[in-house]
Amino acid sequence: MRTAVFAFAALVAALLIWTAGASAKTNAPKPASSANPVTYGKSVQITGALKGNPSANMPIALQQNPFPYAGYTTLLSANTSATGAYAFSVAPRVNTRYRVVTTTATPQVISAELAQTVNQRVSFSVSDKTPRKGAQVRFYGTVTPARDGSYVSLQKRSSTGSYNTVGRIKLVDAGDVRSSYSKRIRIYKSAAYRVVAPATSSLGAGTSAKRTLTVH
Repeated sequence: MRTAVFAFAALVAALLIWTAGASAKTNAPKPASSANPVTYGKSVQITGALKGNPSANMPIALQQNPFPYAGYTTLLSANTSATGAYAFSVAPRVNTRYRVVTTTATPQVISAELAQTVNQRVSFSVSDKTPRKGAQVRFYGTVTPARDGSYVSLQKRSSTGSYNTVGRIKLVDAGDVRSSYSKRIRIYKSAAYRVVAPATSSLGAGTSAKRTLTVH
């Protein structure tokens, strides 16, 4: 009797393993991003292909799990091409995880996860690119999305090409979408500058274009 019980238990275990395998992820390589990280406000292409047979003309969905990563929801739906390829255009506003799933296939195909980083957009201007020695220059710009009350770093390029922080500037309200910053600094030597907004839990760091000041 005990032998029969053990045999039955082994059979049940084997069936559970087989069932789990039948619903497991298959033919599911990770999607690719056309830009990772992407700057806030810009779009990216999420592309990839299902493998195996069948994969052509397969109904699929792009699912997203944005910060704080509470779970996946369907964002877009489409069919794969005759070769199993797919492409979606998205414009994430925070760091977001993406995956592609089939919607009718059994077992369901679930791709590996793509972690998409969204960098802050930092604009940077100066009031005078050719100041006289000792003159004050205004450094100003915006950070998108809004981060009122936080700080950006003003960095100066050294003779070796690396950037060093020479000051921090507080971000202030500039509307619902962006924050602004402004600071006046007395300039004595020619140099290149940039502004960096540090990364947060929901966004990647943002770095402005450089601005070169030529003292005369």
